[in-house]
Amino acid sequence: MKKTKTCCFFGHRNIIRENFIIKTIKPLIIEKINNNYLNFIVGTHGQFDLLVYEILKELKRTFKKITISRVFTNLSILNKEKNFYKENILLYDIENIHYKKRIIYSNECMINDSDLIICYVNNEQKNSGAKKSLNYAIKKNKLIINLFDKNELVEYEREKLKIRKELEKFLNTKKDT
Repeated sequence: MKKTKTCCFFGHRNIIRENFIIKTIKPLIIEKINNNYLNFIVGTHGQFDLLVYEILKELKRTFKKITISRVFTNLSILNKEKNFYKENILLYDIENIHYKKRIIYSNECMINDSDLIICYVNNEQKNSGAKKSLNYAIKKNKLIINLFDKNELVEYEREKLKIRKELEKFLNTKKDT
């Protein structure tokens, strides 16, 4: 019998192209399930975590043998969560960790407990907890799949510039009237 493997997820609080991530991550998780990754650990902070969690819940209906563990970094988040899915709840030993470092510490614990890391991390972003966690996974010589694509930033900046120009044009026409 093959050894059951564990995969964890973490990433930036905000993601740029949600549809791209959805299209990419679901088939990736299915592929990993078929390769005996049956334990999945995901956090509770940010858009990436929530997106992954929703996809895992959906896949659990088809792949009954998988387990989903959610990592909470404090009890207040746990108390706010009303709609628990049938999952394991992980609360790593964080009470002596400064509150600003709890997410990074929890990510490191998830990394230690995992065979594979799937993340969404911009390596060029400064002062990022997700980047610190990715660097930790690299030091631990973990297998890593980073879904962040630098091309996303280029498209995102282009879109912001386009919107800014349209807004300026709109405001200028309002001034003229």
